[in-house]
Amino acid sequence: MSVVIKLTMPLKMTEKQGSTNYTYAEQRRLLEIVQAILPTCKTDWEAVAEAYNATDTTSWKRTGCISLRRKSTSLNEEYYDVQARGVDLSR
Repeated sequence: MSVVIKLTMPLKMTEKQGSTNYTYAEQRRLLEIVQAILPTCKTDWEAVAEAYNATDTTSWKRTGCISLRRKSTSLNEEYYDVQARGVDLSR
């Protein structure tokens, strides 16, 4: 007599934390604000969040300073990675 044991695991994928759905316009606006304020501390990042959330576009979600800081860092890292590979972005 043989015994069959089935091991089952949930097939649901884990969800990513945070939002990765910034439009090009949202990314551009964030970079403009960061360039104008040049944040270095939490108070500065709160000012960035306030300016970003004051944008007239109603379709944009309100975003906190931590999320905006993370996105800004991500965009900068991506830019420097492209520069390190020698890709010309001015075309």
